[in-house]
Amino acid sequence: MKYQALLVSYDGDYVTDFEGKTINEVLEQLVNRGSYWWFFPFEFIIKNPLKNLNGRIIDAPIKVFKNKRIKTVLEAFKKTYKEYKNQNIEAEIYLNLVANEIRKNYKGGIKNENY
Repeated sequence: MKYQALLVSYDGDYVTDFEGKTINEVLEQLVNRGSYWWFFPFEFIIKNPLKNLNGRIIDAPIKVFKNKRIKTVLEAFKKTYKEYKNQNIEAEIYLNLVANEIRKNYKGGIKNENY
């Protein structure tokens, strides 16, 4: 199985890049990603290739994102952006706001997870 990075912006736009045979290979490549950090600060690992947005997040910085559909995560980013777009929020805090959006509105399969 191959993996790749799903890099997401504040407003839910995304790019896929940095392929590897293991999750760790992709994570190592992300350390040196240059300007992608500025435009797409949020990192997730998905299976490669991205066939559609029904695929799942394999690895994420916050547990609530793991095993969620890519489409669900992107929708949560877009909804959070609409609410907070005119505020200057640090990436780490913003990611927690998106995670809270998922906890509130996308309950499928998360009730047994520990946060």
